[in-house]
Amino acid sequence: MIFKDGVSIEGIKPEAWAIAVHADRVWKQLGREEGVTITSGTDGRHSTHSLHYRGLAFDLRTYYFTGCQAKQAKKLLEYNLGPDYYVLIEKTHIHAQYTHDNVRK
Repeated sequence: MIFKDGVSIEGIKPEAWAIAVHADRVWKQLGREEGVTITSGTDGRHSTHSLHYRGLAFDLRTYYFTGCQAKQAKKLLEYNLGPDYYVLIEKTHIHAQYTHDNVRK
């Protein structure tokens, strides 16, 4: 597991750490020896009500994956995390969050 320079993990909740642990396994399964690269935790600029600011979300690098690999990573991550998590493919990363009280923003 790698953290991009400047990523803040201050205030990350245990539910979000589950994202990082499962993503690291999935990325390795998909051939990334170093595992997942976390590109955002509680840092960065996100929507006003983003769960990043509450320590419940991570952004996970995917630009090195093909479209099929990114979809497979999303599917495997969703399967491993279960229904309390929301996983979304973005242009250069996967956003994953714990859907506290089923909030999906």
